[in-house]
Amino acid sequence: MRRRIVAMMMVLSLIFSTAGVANAQEDRASDYLSIYGISLEAQGNGRIEIFYHVDGKGLMDCVGAQALYIDYYNGEEWIPYETQLGIQHPDFYSYDAFGHIGFAYFDGESGVDYRVTLQAYARGSDGGSDTGLVTSNSVTCW
Repeated sequence: MRRRIVAMMMVLSLIFSTAGVANAQEDRASDYLSIYGISLEAQGNGRIEIFYHVDGKGLMDCVGAQALYIDYYNGEEWIPYETQLGIQHPDFYSYDAFGHIGFAYFDGESGVDYRVTLQAYARGSDGGSDTGLVTSNSVTCW
């Protein structure tokens, strides 16, 4: 019986550890940010979908993605490719909300690896705010 329990615990830990490979998430101790994460999916024809979520600690005046920094891999290092700013995309934020879930898209080049860094943002009713960064897994565009 004990062997079965140990085996089940090992299987569960393996499942949960590999689940984090496809997504990046950050738990953050902050007065304003609770948790935030990002993932990518290559959709074909050069299109890549970005999914992100940002949760505030309680009801926030503003919460969401301040910026999405897109990089490509040139075989040696990650190079900046494109930046999408919340100030240019009003749908990157929710107001008077506990959190925000969003999607964004960009066009890449087939066969190239891309990753995206989310700059999460939350502002409380007291006027204070915080930001945090988390970088996605990389995906190959096709």
